[in-house]
Amino acid sequence: MKKTKETIIDAFWQLLEEKPFNKITVQNIVERCTLNRNTFYYHFQDIPNLAEYTVKLWAE
Repeated sequence: MKKTKETIIDAFWQLLEEKPFNKITVQNIVERCTLNRNTFYYHFQDIPNLAEYTVKLWAE
């Protein structure tokens, strides 16, 4: 479970290096991870929730 969450986070940050935040979609993330949308939504409410989680995680 933790590995899946880390994979989603890694994909999100890779995409941030390629395009602006407002151009990243859940579909982009799950395609990069080869996961399905339900898996993303199991771990995160939406992309802003994912961004907030990762910033808090790295701030600790």
